[in-house]
Amino acid sequence: MHTEISAKAIVESLIFSHPEPLGAGQIAETIMAREDGFELTPGEVDEIVAELNREYQDTGRCFSVIQIGGGYTFATRREFHPWLQFLQHENASRKMSQELVDVAGRNDSPGRPLLYQTNSTFLKHFGINSIDELPKPREIEEILQDDDMAQHRQLILELKAELVSNAGNGSAAGNGAATT
Repeated sequence: MHTEISAKAIVESLIFSHPEPLGAGQIAETIMAREDGFELTPGEVDEIVAELNREYQDTGRCFSVIQIGGGYTFATRREFHPWLQFLQHENASRKMSQELVDVAGRNDSPGRPLLYQTNSTFLKHFGINSIDELPKPREIEEILQDDDMAQHRQLILELKAELVSNAGNGSAAGNGAATT
C-alpha cells in the first residue's frame, strides 16, 4: 500500500497528527518501524519538510511546518496572527502562562517556595529549540533601551487599535497594513 502513498504525504500526516513537535529522526524511525520496506533518513525528512514548505508558500497557505522544541510542527504564519487574537478567551493568557512551566520541586530556603522549569510548550510557544536561545538579561536591557524598540512597540499598539476598530466595524482586513 505504501507505493500508493508518497513519502511526502506520510511525513506530512505524522507531523499534522502529533500534538508535540516531531524530530526528523523520530519521523524516520516511525516510518521504518512498519517494516514494510519504506525507509527515510532524517536528512530526507528534512528535505521533504523543506519541499512541503515551498508548496505551502507557493499556494498561499496560511501555515507552514516550523522547527521548534527539537522537532517539526505546523504553525500559522505570522501575518495571520492579528486575526487569531480575536479567537482567544480572556483567561487564555493566564492558562497559557501556567502551561509554559512545570513545578520542578521546592527550594530548601525558608517557606520552601516552589521551583519552576520551562517545558516543551514554552519552547513551542516562543519558537525556540532550547532555552539557550533566549536572550541574556544584559541583552534584554539593551533591547528595551533601543530607540527602535520604542518605535516598534508604538507601531504594534497602533496596529492593535486599528484591528479592534476594524473588528467593531465588521471589517477584518482593515486597510491592508502589514503586521510585524
